[in-house]
Amino acid sequence: MNSHSVRAQDNPKRRTSAEELLDAKSPDGAPHLREGEYARLVHELQVHQLELELQNDELARTSAELETSRDEYTDLYDFAPVAYFTLDCHGTIQKVNLAGASLFHLDRSHLLNRNFADLVALASLADFTAFLADVLNTDSKQHCEASLTDTGFPRRAVRIEGVRLCSSGHTVCRMALVDITDRIEKDEEISRLYSTLEQQVTERTAQLAAANAALVHALLVKNEFLATMSHELRTPLTAILAMSEGLQVQIYGELNNQQSECIKGIERSGMHLLALINDLLDLSVTEAGQFELHKTRFGIAEVCLGAMQMVTEIAKQKRLHLKVQTEPSNIELVSDYRRVEQILINLLGNAVKFTPDGGRIELIAIGDAVAHTVTFCVEDSGIGIANENLGRIFQPFVQLDSGLSRHFEGAGLGLVLVRRLTELCGGQVSVESVLGQGSRFCVALPLPPDLPSTLEIASTAITPPVESRRAVASATPGPQILLAEDDAIIGQAITD
Repeated sequence: MNSHSVRAQDNPKRRTSAEELLDAKSPDGAPHLREGEYARLVHELQVHQLELELQNDELARTSAELETSRDEYTDLYDFAPVAYFTLDCHGTIQKVNLAGASLFHLDRSHLLNRNFADLVALASLADFTAFLADVLNTDSKQHCEASLTDTGFPRRAVRIEGVRLCSSGHTVCRMALVDITDRIEKDEEISRLYSTLEQQVTERTAQLAAANAALVHALLVKNEFLATMSHELRTPLTAILAMSEGLQVQIYGELNNQQSECIKGIERSGMHLLALINDLLDLSVTEAGQFELHKTRFGIAEVCLGAMQMVTEIAKQKRLHLKVQTEPSNIELVSDYRRVEQILINLLGNAVKFTPDGGRIELIAIGDAVAHTVTFCVEDSGIGIANENLGRIFQPFVQLDSGLSRHFEGAGLGLVLVRRLTELCGGQVSVESVLGQGSRFCVALPLPPDLPSTLEIASTAITPPVESRRAVASATPGPQILLAEDDAIIGQAITD
């Protein structure tokens, strides 16, 4: 078999096509060459000639397709929005698209055959050199971030991704560059803002600490002032009240009706001022943290009756109906008796003040062995409190009925002291009120740990005595007392 036969067998399809074309050229399909070896050789040459013509046609079509693909690739490469660079193994730029040239604001002719490292800022040169070495020595994609040199325009920061390729038998680095200047500037701006904010926070914290220290000092000074002034005011006021009481019982001589009414006015004003001073003193002591409890064991019925008796005289003047109820009546507390009584007196005093003539006031004490508490509730049929004002009534010096034309006296300290004293005794205060219908203030205090687990419930309605404390005291004989008093006026009033 000769070489022509071998080549003919390389592509049987093409040979068949060539033979069909050759037969088609015969006028009647008869062989136009004589038989024999020479004729076969001529036939083979003609077939191969036709094969070459077919190959040329195929090559022409393939070449045209390749040219079209190359043009499409070139268009995609040149007009891609991402900057593309092709570097040889030394870092020399072999190819760059339009976006790459635009990134440096240069024509492509000024970038070709130039080392890319010359376009990298000195601060990023070491990172880029290491990046290029990693790309050329590994098969995986590598990336880095670098700053570009100033070519007459503001410096740009880019993210570079590169991969190793083989082109025309040579190893090259194909790089894609993405402009990240805006992101870097925003990160730097955020960092500057964070530093500024951190500095402002530090300065503000120092200012707040200084202001807090000043407030603490001012509070201490205020408390010391209130404690001192309350004591200095209460001493002469006590003398005034003692002298007015002596005048009322006429130990200095008889008074006419007009003089007696004037003395009663002095006493009422003095008592009101004394109550205000006492509230200020108690408030300053509690806020200064110098308050001490003197705990004793006492019955709840006892403290309820004692508190109710303190407001009975004023309640009689307004024809108020008073009621005390304890459930059960034999429960005992272990707490500061005077402070618990003061809590109840303040609540009852408010109820008397804000309840119209002929109204109703109830003091109810209920023991709960399960919750291990006793709850004192003061209910009245007074003017009530609007819901939006319930959160303000426990703030110092707050008067809901404020202004020059207010109808109720007071400094707004009674409920503040109720809450402070209740918390110091380990309890809680709650309030329910309906505007125009009345209020219900409740104070829950803990029971002693030795209380029996079961309590015999027995409701007892107690009508408080109508006699004033002064009448009760004068009717009850007692032992003689040695009283030491450093104020001469008070001493003379007591002696009289």
